[in-house]
Amino acid sequence: MIVGRGGQHILQNDTDVFHVRIVANNRTRQDRLVEFEGYKYYETSSVIAERDKANAEYHRRFYNSDLDKPSLYHLVINTSKWSSEEAARLIVLAVKEFQTKLELHAVT
Repeated sequence: MIVGRGGQHILQNDTDVFHVRIVANNRTRQDRLVEFEGYKYYETSSVIAERDKANAEYHRRFYNSDLDKPSLYHLVINTSKWSSEEAARLIVLAVKEFQTKLELHAVT
């Protein structure tokens, strides 16, 4: 498993790799920074902006690509709409379907 750092670019042509992108709106991301990382709420906007900028620059510099390009992913989940538990269940279901599809193609 590759988490972050361009796996969707590095392995984009591998037909047996499943790519997931998890997104959330700024309010959800701000709440999570406060809850899980101990930031003060007033700090969160700048933290998010800095992280987004660094991520975008990394993907442009090393992969000449846009991190938000939907065609890089099999599944994009907005965790402002789904809880973490629901998102995890969706990913597990999607991966199982993906594996079934791979197995069917391997047989034919």
